[in-house]
Amino acid sequence: MEEYIWIQEPNILNDRTLAFRLCLSEGIRKYFTSYDLTFQYDVVIGNADTGILQIPAVASVITVALAVGANVYIKNLDRTYLKSLSKVASTLRNWYPEFSSSTKIIVENIVSNKFYNDGYGLLFSGGVDSTASYIRRKNKKPNLVTVFGAGIDIQSGDENLTKKLTDFSRQEQVNLNFVKTNVDRVINRDILYEEFGLNWWLNVYYGLFLTGICAPLTPVKNMRTLLIASSGCTQKFRYPFGSHPSIDSNISWADVNVVHDGYEISRQDKIKYFIKSYVKETGCYPFLRVCTKSSQENCGNCEKCFRTITGLVLEDIDPRKCGFNNFNSRTFDFIKESFINGSLLKRRNLVERKGQLYIRMADVFLWQDIQKHVPETIADSNIHGEFFKWFRDFNVLEHSQRISPMRLPRLLLGSVVQILAPLNSYFPNNLRKINRAVFRLLLGK
Repeated sequence: MEEYIWIQEPNILNDRTLAFRLCLSEGIRKYFTSYDLTFQYDVVIGNADTGILQIPAVASVITVALAVGANVYIKNLDRTYLKSLSKVASTLRNWYPEFSSSTKIIVENIVSNKFYNDGYGLLFSGGVDSTASYIRRKNKKPNLVTVFGAGIDIQSGDENLTKKLTDFSRQEQVNLNFVKTNVDRVINRDILYEEFGLNWWLNVYYGLFLTGICAPLTPVKNMRTLLIASSGCTQKFRYPFGSHPSIDSNISWADVNVVHDGYEISRQDKIKYFIKSYVKETGCYPFLRVCTKSSQENCGNCEKCFRTITGLVLEDIDPRKCGFNNFNSRTFDFIKESFINGSLLKRRNLVERKGQLYIRMADVFLWQDIQKHVPETIADSNIHGEFFKWFRDFNVLEHSQRISPMRLPRLLLGSVVQILAPLNSYFPNNLRKINRAVFRLLLGK
């Protein structure tokens, strides 16, 4: 029986909101928690060609289709974008051989578009990577685009963050557009993780999705080049990730090209050569929104906050002036303690799934990048020199493999779930329900 995703034509509300209805075959429905996708823009986009307006919906569902072998049906789609999807599919299948090779995209009307624009756009979360990309390309006056409601970095409805990003764009005299979507409430990433062992957002589709959501903006905001900042892992990092040159830089539509920006520059070099230079030249400290735990301010206590704080202090930048209000004299004591007890870069399962491995190794790689930048004379030039002197020789990889004793019962339970998983096909009713219930318990849901 054919599995399929049929994307109906969008209902365009007030020329600013795209509302899509998904029709799904029975076997595909478990991967979705809703049949309705919405994308709300802050400018009029309804006059764009329907082949462009369909791109956000296609970008939202295509990775699920590629993974499970579902066909995608759509009435109109841009010719260039359709061709680019074949390149992206090839990359994903190369990374993840368990993905199906049978998916077809069936388009009733393939349309060609050209906008003849000459400007730049930049996906902008306010994090280290996108801020560095802005500073690097500021002479291009890129149109900034912030997406709410997708991924782990930004949640919709954060008025404080909206104000900070708006203030930054006004200070820099560049345009900023906000897009809101409900995609996080539509794609069932728990089930996808359960079946493929991948964090769907980070490992598979966030580059493809974030660029696709910008397509309706490009004809009205004069974008010919859309930049998406690299995630701080340079070409020396060999693990696959959801935003990668092999994905992002192969995406295009009409005469618009996507560029994966800054892949050759490490995260710490971005702080050292761009953010630090910006502070010196302007006297202003950019607000950096990096936290994965809080939808409001940076919590200052998660791995990503700790890592960013460490990178900033190493370059003599006060984290408190960049949005880390909880930074204090004891922060580095907590970081050191978290490294030593193995909780900072913790493993989530005894039998580690590949998606977790890729994310953990990325974190290890980024901490090691900071270590490489610690000079021999740090104790003489930095009030936190004793920490950096210790950290310079600390074995990050070894301690990332330690498991905290307090987590052992939960991790053992996780390994049992994975051992039982192959039996699901033989006992589809009861065992799968138990398996899924335990899995949700592990997620704290």
